[in-house]
Amino acid sequence: MSKRINAKVIVAGPAATGKTCLIERFVNNVFAADDATHGPTLGCDCLQKAVFVENTEVHLFLYDTAGQERFADMAASYYRVGEVCLLCFDMSDVSTFDRTQFWKKKVSDHNPKCLFILVGTKEDLLSEEQKSSLDPISRWAEEEGIPYFPTSALKGGEHIRFLFHVVAEKCIRLHLSTQPWRRTPLGTSGPRNKTPDDPPGLDSPCGLDSLYPQPHRWETSRLVKGNTSRLKREKQLSDSAGLKLQSSIGQPKAGCCP
Repeated sequence: MSKRINAKVIVAGPAATGKTCLIERFVNNVFAADDATHGPTLGCDCLQKAVFVENTEVHLFLYDTAGQERFADMAASYYRVGEVCLLCFDMSDVSTFDRTQFWKKKVSDHNPKCLFILVGTKEDLLSEEQKSSLDPISRWAEEEGIPYFPTSALKGGEHIRFLFHVVAEKCIRLHLSTQPWRRTPLGTSGPRNKTPDDPPGLDSPCGLDSLYPQPHRWETSRLVKGNTSRLKREKQLSDSAGLKLQSSIGQPKAGCCP
């Protein structure tokens, strides 16, 4: 039986970097620039598409935000709910990469937990020599721990499909990390941080520990002490009852003999 999750993805970056064309190619498999009515995004548009990752259906909500900086504050409500942000820049205009830092900061200010993916667009406009000149951008992404994907909305193909497959995988990991299988100490609520006392498999949604949680060492100790005290009390009561029974053996009951 397949699972289904909803995931919110922000698409941000400078104006005219091909953000809408990227999304339209992925969702509808068309090149939006061929449409004469295609124009700049004002505010924010939302498109949807489902991606399957093994037995999980990830329903992606793609928020295509305007690239003009004057619209940045209008998209703040979308920044807050995004789980992954695609930072787009035009590979044929390196100056647009510098401006992605503005959008990265904007999103981070409203949503510090959002994950970023750097997306280069319009790769079809580059020669092989120009592609090699973008190596510093690849190194920057690697140093920042941000995945980097060169794409072409004109050509489409596996690069774009693979990009959004990676987005879906990231969203699945985020959803799994918020699941309530993490145990909490007795008398407390909320998620508990992993400790050395945790048995193997605590972080795995398929681990036996998630299905049959075991008490922590300190909880076990308290339970054992409680059981020991209870057993001692039961033994005392039992011994006391045994003494009374033994003292009455061979003795006449009161009032039965003169």
